[in-house]
Amino acid sequence: GLAKGTAAGGAAARPRGFARRELTSRDGARLSFGLRRPAAEQGPARVFIGGMSLPDSFLTYFQSAPSSQADYVLSLRGLPPSGFAPTKEVYDADALDLARMVVTAAERSPGGKVELALHSYGTLVFQRMLQMRGDAEVDRALAALRGQRVVMFAPTTHYGDSETVAGPEYAEMAKRVKMFMSWLDAGDAYVANWRALARLNPLLIPQVEALAMTWAAQRSAALSMAAKPAADLLREHLAQPWSPELEGARRALVEETRRASQDAGWQEALMRRANDTSKLDFTPADVAALRGAGIRLDLILSRGDQLLPWQSQRLLPALFGIGLPEAAPAAGAAFSDESGRVRVLIADGDHYLPLKNPGAVERILAR
Repeated sequence: GLAKGTAAGGAAARPRGFARRELTSRDGARLSFGLRRPAAEQGPARVFIGGMSLPDSFLTYFQSAPSSQADYVLSLRGLPPSGFAPTKEVYDADALDLARMVVTAAERSPGGKVELALHSYGTLVFQRMLQMRGDAEVDRALAALRGQRVVMFAPTTHYGDSETVAGPEYAEMAKRVKMFMSWLDAGDAYVANWRALARLNPLLIPQVEALAMTWAAQRSAALSMAAKPAADLLREHLAQPWSPELEGARRALVEETRRASQDAGWQEALMRRANDTSKLDFTPADVAALRGAGIRLDLILSRGDQLLPWQSQRLLPALFGIGLPEAAPAAGAAFSDESGRVRVLIADGDHYLPLKNPGAVERILAR
């Protein structure tokens, strides 16, 4: 059943017991994270990251479940309360930001160890971080995760042309996003070139400023239009009522999403992440690296996921040698690889399971 406890207050308002802290990214971006330290801290710290357009994936869990571990929840750039810093490769920046958050948590954790709890896009950020091994800070983060547990709710991945598994409309959508981002980057480069010329020839400044203003208006309108379908879909999903004790949280998230989706930084971050993740190629070498780190991986798949088709949900387990049936098994079904260190749990819920069923999150994290 659902964990008891009210979930009143805004999504932007931190749950009880959380202090707001700041992380300075490698590229100088300032990111916000929440920190909850228990009176008696036991075990490794735990870092949480949520979804691409709904970052507060664990809000109701934080509001209803106390913790004996230090909980860190990172707001990625462009997701309130973290602002968007102009970043071309947002996905790579997110992976490095996760590494820095893990290192920061490890430095203050007994034993220097860290666990991860990730939802949706957060699961892709971890995969990209793993691919960036060899980077000094990423290696420090992986050392802190060595032998620890990574729990992925609604995990997804990408390799080769795996988006075609979900159906032609998904492949078409990835192609449209790629074309849009190429157009956006070409426009930015064009204006940047003219600005460089104007530095050499000040007589060009008035024309270049007029060009830049026109482009800024075009760019803003185009981003707003491109991000609208995702924002509308999220609002549609959030419009459906939750259980009575969680209605306060749902309404707060609706309002938070309405505000955030009107922000140009939120829109650009969303489009760049959608484009970057469609280029991810998670390989057998990455799987071997995760196994080599002795990480225990729990994949929580929801039978009623309205964003990830079942065929897409089977992709990541397949990489670890776990073949799932053609149709989603009954809730409660569990699978594991030969080592027993990679487990798959089929849950009764949808893409927003962590928000709608905080009691399930509590039980899964306590396993």
